[in-house]
Amino acid sequence: MKTPARLFAVVLTLAIGAPLAVSVAENNFNFANQQVHPLYEGLLPSGVTPKAAPLPADFKTAKLAVVSSANFNRYVMIWNKASGRTKAFSLLGGIGLGEALGPDNVTAKLLPLVTPHFSSAFAASDLADARDKGADYILVVDYWCSAINGGQRLKTRAGVYLLNAQLDEVLALHNESEAPMKISLFAPWNVLKDQEVSFANGMAAVVDPLAAKIKAALAGG
Repeated sequence: MKTPARLFAVVLTLAIGAPLAVSVAENNFNFANQQVHPLYEGLLPSGVTPKAAPLPADFKTAKLAVVSSANFNRYVMIWNKASGRTKAFSLLGGIGLGEALGPDNVTAKLLPLVTPHFSSAFAASDLADARDKGADYILVVDYWCSAINGGQRLKTRAGVYLLNAQLDEVLALHNESEAPMKISLFAPWNVLKDQEVSFANGMAAVVDPLAAKIKAALAGG
């Protein structure tokens, strides 16, 4: 499965780029009842699961490739598809969602906690591409969210999974969250803003604790 070009740019710069705009209403519609893909779908043959292996003491001479999961690819695809529809909704107050929910906010918080431990880091489209480019380790970045129960609740999850060149899993960290979707019934501009807050809070609820787990796991590297 190929990683969208925009995610390549995000990964390579390791920073928040120019945010894409998206309407909350479009986002909520597209993220309704999203299926969770298996973590390594499209990256490993069906039914193949990496075995666990010890985490090395350091990676100072190792090269790292960064690959997105099927879930993150789906998130970026929906994000890009909805990116041109903000203007009409911004007139009703749905402003700022592009900055709050861009995939940049996931990678910009997580990747800088990992890449300094390696001699170099680069983006790859899949595991085979990573190995062909000479990666010693491969970091799979996972992010997923879904509006469930008729849009009344929001489920989110994020994770990072580090594989060695033999595709053994030396680090697996993730975080999940489920919370009520904030809904205002009496004014459309409040509905948009409330949904924006819900999605942004859902992202923070999984990404921020995951960042803390990464720091702790790699503290000695």
